[in-house]
Amino acid sequence: MVTLREGRSRPLVIGLGESLAKVEGVEWREYGTRSHMLLVHKFEEATEPTAIVRYWIFSPEGTETPKGGEIVVKWAGGEVRCAPRLERKGFYVYSEAVLVVCPSGCTIRYPALNVEVELGE
Repeated sequence: MVTLREGRSRPLVIGLGESLAKVEGVEWREYGTRSHMLLVHKFEEATEPTAIVRYWIFSPEGTETPKGGEIVVKWAGGEVRCAPRLERKGFYVYSEAVLVVCPSGCTIRYPALNVEVELGE
């Protein structure tokens, strides 16, 4: 078990470097369309509200790689923005997975799809 610094007031938002698309046994909650999808996995058993967030975009080969978008974590003290690294694989562009750990409740926003996901309280 990992214990984060007690009394931390800001969310921890870290790009994990991989999309984690092939990880087995992880249930992703999907938000979006057939051509652009945000995926969120909440760790219900964590001591602090915790999730992994990633997205993919349909983009046929030969077309310009889309820019994707920022993941925004909002909490009572402000917001943290993260622009995940993107990787093209065939007809899709995948973002790296982003770990989000909040000391209390927060909202994960993905403005490109106008999606908000509550995490914690």
